[in-house]
Amino acid sequence: MKKAVSFVLAIVFIFSLSACGTANTPAAGSLESQIDDGDAYQQGYNDGYAAGFEAGKLEAISEMSESDGQTSSKSDTSSEPETQTIGTRKRPATTNETVTCELRDCIMEVTLLEVIRGEKSISIAKEANSYNEYDDDVDLILAKFKIKHIKDLSGEDESYLAYVGNFEYADSTCAKEFSAATVAGFDDMHVALYEGSEAEGYICLEGKLDQEHDYYVYEDDYWFDVSA
Repeated sequence: MKKAVSFVLAIVFIFSLSACGTANTPAAGSLESQIDDGDAYQQGYNDGYAAGFEAGKLEAISEMSESDGQTSSKSDTSSEPETQTIGTRKRPATTNETVTCELRDCIMEVTLLEVIRGEKSISIAKEANSYNEYDDDVDLILAKFKIKHIKDLSGEDESYLAYVGNFEYADSTCAKEFSAATVAGFDDMHVALYEGSEAEGYICLEGKLDQEHDYYVYEDDYWFDVSA
């Protein structure tokens, strides 16, 4: 805007000089000469002011348009959706997605490898032990995980026990409950992991039937979608 004002003043000055130089004057110093000079000067001033005003207005409009374009660009960028972290309730991890889990005394990496449920899981349980029985409204879920102990934060080289007690079941309403399933004769995960070590194994929970989505929740915070 300062540039526009300077431009206006320059135009006014040029037109003023032009008007004074081109006016036809009678005798120098006469009253008529002074009146004509004054009229010419005023006309030149008015013309210069008008021209400068229009030029300044156009420059100001141009600057405002550029500013609006930059603001619009920033607004468009800020409206882009943010990428959600994998392993949250709103974006649960699915098969083969690894979640880094920061716990109180350690950092773990947890990956869901496989989900077995329905008639197939019941058949596996029966094969492991014919005495394994489950209620008709229970969906036996055998979820295979890979769990790796990334870093020990205790400062005392402590191990981390990976077993069914680390997990809860959550139905489609996201209501959580501890529902460990007893599968006699089946080798589920139960291992102590020190920093740098890892293990694979099944975590067996009792789920609910006819759920659009349901979940395993690891250490109360990290969600895995185990839907059929």
